[in-house]
Amino acid sequence: MKMMLILLVLLPLHVASETVYKSIDKQGNVVFSDQPSAKAEKIEIQLAPAMDFEQVTPPRASNRNNDLGPAYEQVIILQPTNQQTVRDNPGNVTVLLQTEPALQPGHNVGLYMDGKQVNLGIEDTVSLNTVDRGEHVLVARILDADNNVILASKPVTFYMHRISKLTSPLNRDNGAAVNPLPGPTNPPRVTVDGVTPLTPPRPGSEPAVPASVQGP
Repeated sequence: MKMMLILLVLLPLHVASETVYKSIDKQGNVVFSDQPSAKAEKIEIQLAPAMDFEQVTPPRASNRNNDLGPAYEQVIILQPTNQQTVRDNPGNVTVLLQTEPALQPGHNVGLYMDGKQVNLGIEDTVSLNTVDRGEHVLVARILDADNNVILASKPVTFYMHRISKLTSPLNRDNGAAVNPLPGPTNPPRVTVDGVTPLTPPRPGSEPAVPASVQGP
């Protein structure tokens, strides 16, 4: 037991020195030392070869969203196309979306028009109604469960073409009903001098005198 303890104590010396001296003390114990003494036996110790530890490269950060699946490659707006003119008098437009890969559980696609969110869900077809006339910009964004933006699409500009209320045929018909043209059911109004829009005075003729002011 004592021998093992001595060896454990002197073990660092084996590594730090090439020469060790072995001797026996008065109690009969074997003693190893790096200092020479009387009757000590010189022992040559070979140093252990240095070990080359291979450096371990830490793994790269996973290219996954919360380890739920692969990162999204893209989200695009298929319809309407960029710079497209949509002709629809009520102002309706259908938007087609696509994500690659498919949406993960808990994720949604937010659709924004002119900076305002107009839809949020997992559907790839969105119908927008009563869109105003003129230019509009659409953007789609993939959102996680906390509404954080994961990926956004390229903006798409489209133009809504609707018939103006001022030039609508319905308005023209309504205006005609308010001010109808003279006819059998709408006789012209007779003026004081007896001239009507349908019977203008002839050149050189005397103005007509209404019957109500003519004498006997």
